[in-house]
Order: sequence, then C-alpha cells, then structure tokens
Amino acid sequence: MGTAGGDTGTKAAGWARFVVRRAAWVLLVWLAFTAVVNVAVPQLEEVAGRDSSPMVPGDAPSMVAVKAMDEAFGNGGSESFVVVAMERSSGLTRADRLFAESLVDDLGALEDDVVFVQDIRQPGLRKALTSADGQARYVLVGITGATGAPSSLRQVSAVRDVVRDRAPDGLVVEVTGPTATVVDLTVETEESVLRITIVTIGLIGLILLVIYRALAVPVIVLGVVGLGLAAGRAVVAWCGMEDFFAVSTFSGSFLTAVILGAGTDYAVFLVARYHEQRRLGVDPVRAAGIAASRVGGVIAGSAVTVVLATLCMVFADLGFFNTTGPAIAVSIAVNLVLSLTLTPALLALAGRRGWAEPRESRAGEVWQRVADLVAVHPVRMLAASAVPLTLLAALFPLLDLSYDIRDPLPEEAESNRGFALLARHFPVNEVLPDYVLVQADHDLRNTRDLALIERAAAAVEQHEGVALVRTVTRPTGEPITQASVAYQSGEVGDRLGDAKARVAEGAGGARQLADGATRLDDGASQLAEGAGQAVTGADRIATGAAALATRDLHDGDQVEVAVEGLALVHEALSRKSLTCGLDPACR
Repeated sequence: MGTAGGDTGTKAAGWARFVVRRAAWVLLVWLAFTAVVNVAVPQLEEVAGRDSSPMVPGDAPSMVAVKAMDEAFGNGGSESFVVVAMERSSGLTRADRLFAESLVDDLGALEDDVVFVQDIRQPGLRKALTSADGQARYVLVGITGATGAPSSLRQVSAVRDVVRDRAPDGLVVEVTGPTATVVDLTVETEESVLRITIVTIGLIGLILLVIYRALAVPVIVLGVVGLGLAAGRAVVAWCGMEDFFAVSTFSGSFLTAVILGAGTDYAVFLVARYHEQRRLGVDPVRAAGIAASRVGGVIAGSAVTVVLATLCMVFADLGFFNTTGPAIAVSIAVNLVLSLTLTPALLALAGRRGWAEPRESRAGEVWQRVADLVAVHPVRMLAASAVPLTLLAALFPLLDLSYDIRDPLPEEAESNRGFALLARHFPVNEVLPDYVLVQADHDLRNTRDLALIERAAAAVEQHEGVALVRTVTRPTGEPITQASVAYQSGEVGDRLGDAKARVAEGAGGARQLADGATRLDDGASQLAEGAGQAVTGADRIATGAAALATRDLHDGDQVEVAVEGLALVHEALSRKSLTCGLDPACR
C-alpha cells in the first residue's frame, strides 16, 4: 500500500497539479486538437494510397530481375502486373472474344495506372492465351505500382471496375495474379483489424467493468484510448503527407493494435494509482495529480523504450518494416502525452462527482499474498513461471511455416477464385511461375549456349516441388524432340544408313570405271602400235624418196617402195584417228 501525499517539489508534480486544476481546459484542448487534425489532414489510408513505395527494396535480386526482364521483354514502365482471367463453361463466344479485345483500349485508357495490355487481337497471341478446351482465356495487364505498394490497391481496383462494367452476361471474369493477391490480403487485413478492434474494445470495456465495478472507469479508459487512436492516426497521416516518412496500408493496422494495448495499459496504471490514493483518503483532484506524478515516469520510460525500438525499424530495407515502425513510434509518442495529461484530467473531473471511486474488493488481498510469496520464494516462483512458458515453447517445432501468400486468404477472395479458374484450364503456375533470368555479353542464340540452357533446365527440373520448367529449348515445358540426344543419334544413324546405300549403289559405277580403265589401257597399246607402224611407213617413204632423188633405184623398185610405204601408212590410219583407241565408243 502507498502513503498519502506526493512529490510536491518536482517538475512532474507541478505539471500534474496544473493538469488536474485545468482539467476541463485540458479535455477541450485535446478534443479540439483531435477534431482539427482529423478534418485538416486526410485519413491515413488515403495518404498511404498516394504512396508508391514498394514493400521489397529495389536492389533485392528478385526486383533487379523483374526490372531487367521488363526492359528486355516489356516496355520498361511496369512495376508489376495483374491477370484478367475469363471463363465460360459452355465455351467462349464471339461476344467474349470481342470483350477481351476491347480490354486493350479500355484498360489502356487508364494512363496513370496501366502501362500495357497484351494485344490479344493478334491471332497468334490470342491462341496462346486461350485454353485448349476453348472455355477460358487470360490477358496480362502491366501497372505502375509495385507489388505491395499502396498505389497498387487503387490500380487493381480500377482494373476490376473496368472489367466488371464491360463483361458480357454469363462470362466469369476475375482479376488475379501476385499483385492482386497482395491487394486482397491488404483489404482483408484492414477489414479484419476493424472487426478485431471492435471486439477488443468490447472486451476491454467488459473486463474493466468487472474489475472496477464502476461505469466511469471503462468510459474514461476507452475514451482516452479512442481519442489517442484518432489523434495518433491523424498525426501519422500528416507526417506521411509531409514526407517525413513513408506510410503503407499496413501502418494503420499495426498502429491500431499497438495503441489499443499501450493506451489501455497507460490509463489502467493511472487509474490504479488514483484508486490507491483515494483509499488513503486523498481528495480526488489531488489523488489524480499524485497518480500522474508518481506513475508518469514509469509510463514515460515504457513509452520511450517502444518509441526508440520502433524507430530503429526505419533502417530496415523491407518496406513492411520501414513504413510501420516510424508510424508506431509517432503514435506512441502522441499517446504518451495524451495519457499523462488527459487521463488525470478525466479522473479529476469524474472524481469530483464521485463517479470513479474504488470499490471494496478482496482482489487486493489476493495479490498481496502473491507478492509476499514471490518475495519469500523467488527461485521457486521463477521455476514455476517457467513451466508454462516451456510447454508453449515446446510446440514451436510443430509450427508449419508457409510462404504462400494465398493461404491466409479465404477461398472466396477474387484473386484465389482467379487462380482456381486458371488451374482448371491451364498448366500449373501458368501465370505465377518463378523466373530465372539468364544474361550474357553476347548473343545466346547458338548451339553451345542453348545446350547449356537446356542442361540447366534439366537440372532444375530434378528438384523436389518443381513441376514444370520452360525455356527457349522447351517452350511448352517438354524438351524439343529434335534437340534430344536420342533424336540426334537417330538422325546420325539414318544419315549413315543413307550413305551406306549410296556407296552400295556406287559399286556398279566403280566396276564400269575399272572396265573403262582397262579399255583405255588397250586403246593406248593399239595407239602405240599404230604409231610405230606409221613411223616405219614414213621411214620407207623417206627412203624411197631419197632413192628417187639419187636415182640409184630403178623405176619399178621406186614404185614398189612407195606403194609399200603408203600401205603401212594406210594401215596405221585405218582406225579413223590416232586417238580413237583411247575412246571405248570408237570400238
């Protein structure tokens, strides 16, 4: 139990006395401040929606790859994409085709939000984006907001509005994809936080009513918490609007949860110390001042610790942390000031009218016994308190961690409905694959690099959980038949077989060539023989001519010699030509 009186000489005590003496003015100032900032400053969600800070830092490997892919294969302006999936179980109609083609212009008109739309009017592309059963089709839409960025919420919503307004009757249309999933998760979180906040406030009020058995205490505590939440959100929104730090859609959700807990604790500490002073017979106004001066240091220490810890999150690279930490720090600081001023003021106002008086309770005796037991047997109590903590920690190995952001969403979420639609008609992960970007300082379209890419694809395919791998060498997920080793071996075998057949066909020609060579040799021999005879005849003619010239021979002998020489020449030339023996056709 405490003693009556307080620290009257400290600055904290002087500030506390001022607050409780001007209690009405303090209440009016906080009401006015909260009203003004909430009217003058847009709501936190609106300010967050203007921000385009990504949740994942731009230098993360995945974001670097996405940027490089967009520059190489896209238009260089999209930060993320969504998928417009459509289905008609009876088969897509001409009206459905016209609707899909109209999206190119209709969504393209959203110049501030949409960067590109796949031109499904091209026959080849339309065929690739249509399921084999002809019942479903999808279109990729690039948007300027990064996945998880607040601006992506507005952009996905705009795409969904256009699609819903123009869809033909009977055609099921869903906007899905990774970005749409994060948007649905954010919206679901905000709706859940609203429900949780209402339930939490109700439970806090019920617990306070049961413990203090006075309606004024729950009203004071919840009033301080509610006013602190409104003021804190407005100040955070102003800081985000003035670019002191970035805020995201998650900032408001976590800020609300922290303020509900911290604001309640601060108020309960003050109420407990106020009741302690009232039980000692201190008048209400002075009791409220003493409570604020004595417990204010404890509350301030607790709040400053939280402020500094959450401010350190500003140095984090992940957008989820660097947008949430500063927002929580600022809201805690606002609630610290509000709790140390407004709560004592309200206790003073209520105490003057007897509305916040403590009730008789045996709970104090119970807690006194517990305190005495802890003081007498500290080691035993420490061991006893560690038992439930150990039992809870033992359950940690049973925790099943999941990195699938679709798991927390209900099945009726639009993005999940879209994924289910695509799964019914297209291969696994048709629009949600993992990409591996391969870059080089030269053209990869050569046999060596394509073979390396195929080897890499085959290696990745062996990993557990990998269902399908698509590359330039396997565009459909299956290796190109013509590029397989078995196919190439068969091609080599077939060509060797053809060569063998051609060699066999050429054997007859080789024999003819050998025969021709033999005949060529015979003709050459005959040519040599004929040439010899011609030479002999020429010699005789020359001899005869010489004899005629010298007149040593008689006329008859001269004629005989000449005739014999001419006969030899005639015989040598009787085969048409001297070279005829070389040509088998002359024979």
